[in-house]
Amino acid sequence: MKFRFSVDIDKVNYAQVIRALLPYIDKSELPLPSAVLDAAEAPGVLENFLRFVPQEQQEKLVLSLFEKNAGRITDAVVRFADKRGVETDISGLKLEEKL
Repeated sequence: MKFRFSVDIDKVNYAQVIRALLPYIDKSELPLPSAVLDAAEAPGVLENFLRFVPQEQQEKLVLSLFEKNAGRITDAVVRFADKRGVETDISGLKLEEKL
């Protein structure tokens, strides 16, 4: 049997999403200044930088990061499930804009 798990997300804090994805993505794919990336874990750094980036660009950035790193993120989800004793095969994750 195959299931599809779907979650709709509104009012996204893009800085928090980027910070959460950092351990699972190739940071060279982030079009952010190296000084921002180096300090991205510190509270407020991404938030302050993203204030100057239009929301549409922030959305595209998160969608692009997820798309380019879907395999790494999928692997992390499988490891997360394994640690909690849930045997599963995840065939893929997809993040798309919902209008």
